[in-house]
Amino acid sequence: MIDGLKADFGIKYLCGKLGVSESGYHARQSRPLSARESRRWQTTSRVLGAFVQSGRADGHRKIAATLRADGYSVNDKTVLAVMRDLGVMAPAARAAYRKAAARARRTPDPADLVQRRFNDTIRPRRCWWATSHTSPPRRAGCIWRPSSTWPPAW
Repeated sequence: MIDGLKADFGIKYLCGKLGVSESGYHARQSRPLSARESRRWQTTSRVLGAFVQSGRADGHRKIAATLRADGYSVNDKTVLAVMRDLGVMAPAARAAYRKAAARARRTPDPADLVQRRFNDTIRPRRCWWATSHTSPPRRAGCIWRPSSTWPPAW
């Protein structure tokens, strides 16, 4: 983050705002990449290469399978995370995302059949609670009213 902003602000200012010592920043800059960071960079370059080689058509599962077929041990979720970090998406996934977003805009919210009032101005801080699997065993469908001390008045 500091590297991206140091052209506009001084390193001393940025380190102070981020709560990092200036000597710690310079020590980190001179330190080599850790094994995890080095592997992540390798994975990123391989994923991007496989994505471009596929004509920008393959999703994370096919790319992970391609990399495994080439002898590179990688998890599907890691490939997905790398693709998200890179901002790349297969056309089929992009189309599915757009279709789901359009459907969400078209479909109205379901009706509130129980007429819940989350912001009750007549009786504030009062509500009815239904039993759940975390409450003590009760008859099925039983509702109970919490004590007068619930919710706590922080």
